[in-house]
Amino acid sequence: MPLHCLTELDQGSRLNIAEGIRYAADNGANIISMTYADYTETSAVKEAIDYAYEKGIVMTASAGNDGSSSDSYPAAYDNVIGVGWTDNKDTKADIIRWGDVHGES
Repeated sequence: MPLHCLTELDQGSRLNIAEGIRYAADNGANIISMTYADYTETSAVKEAIDYAYEKGIVMTASAGNDGSSSDSYPAAYDNVIGVGWTDNKDTKADIIRWGDVHGES
């Protein structure tokens, strides 16, 4: 069940994301993979994640991948598995470099 909670230009609100999580939870999702990161904690998203978690849904979220040491939401929530990436030397990624998965530009 692929869901895109924002516009094609990735515009929208945290409420749109919360609604997408609830929609997935209510319509048979077993796993929710969230590929966005936000440095602001939001009650609407947190409540939607708690709702999905109570239904037994496993959730993953991007840890940010921009080198920041700040908490990234929703990955920072206890009931979400935070996912980040490393380079070919297992060094934490410092920025997103699409296509640079082998340490080459």
